[in-house]
Amino acid sequence: MFDRFISGIDDKYEEQILQILHNTTCEVLDDIQNLTNVVKDKIVQNTMSIFSRDLLRHKNSTFLENISFVDHLSKKDLAEYASSLVELSSRYNKYTYGIETVGGPIDVAILTKNEGFIWVSRKKYFEINQNPSYCHRRELSLF
Repeated sequence: MFDRFISGIDDKYEEQILQILHNTTCEVLDDIQNLTNVVKDKIVQNTMSIFSRDLLRHKNSTFLENISFVDHLSKKDLAEYASSLVELSSRYNKYTYGIETVGGPIDVAILTKNEGFIWVSRKKYFEINQNPSYCHRRELSLF
């Protein structure tokens, strides 16, 4: 889902398009008589190369250049953006019979050269009132 959001096309769908182009080109060339297999292979290879190059250019100019805004986001906005991408992947996997690789509460932290590691949002792992020994240990570690 992340790749689809960023590049505008799913990797598996792109592979399928390339396979269809390859098969179609081969079928068309098979209908042309007097072509050797070497010539057919060269035409298929060139067609695939040109199409792949042009598809990559289109993806870069249409989608990847549009995420340059990330360079100008604040740390807080970057953290929200990252969390949104994880949430998007989680919801996609949940509602499409895919394997749920991400989900549930999302931990977000920022790591910077000057400030180090800072939690932006962190899920609770347990209820404090149900774990009094944790509070006691924490109080002892403060001294």
